[in-house]
Amino acid sequence: MTVTSPTRHAALVLVFLAGQEAVIDSVAGLNRLDRRVRRAGTEVRILSGSPSGDACEIHLEALWERSSRTIDDLVSHRSSVAYCALQIVQYIGSDDSVGPGIPVSAEWVRALASLGGCLDIDQYVLGDRSGG
Repeated sequence: MTVTSPTRHAALVLVFLAGQEAVIDSVAGLNRLDRRVRRAGTEVRILSGSPSGDACEIHLEALWERSSRTIDDLVSHRSSVAYCALQIVQYIGSDDSVGPGIPVSAEWVRALASLGGCLDIDQYVLGDRSGG
């Protein structure tokens, strides 16, 4: 008997949009050489960097570790932050008995609230992997 792990994939990204590029240039923690930080003009996307098969908890922790310093700095530029969102995309297989839980911590909620940000969650249930 072969036991397979349930199908679950997640991707997390912190997105913010500032009114001026100078604000982005002054924000701490945005290493231009880091492939997990994507910048286009005044829009910045910080990826969790965790493998897609990791649980949302691991993605959230990794993203917090990578972006909490940037968030703290953005709060001081709050009037220049035009948009902020924590985007979570989760794909769940029908073989996943646990279900689609996403434990967003109080520190994330506080950080998003301090930036006037939002939580954007997309969840998708995939079809039966066995084909039956």
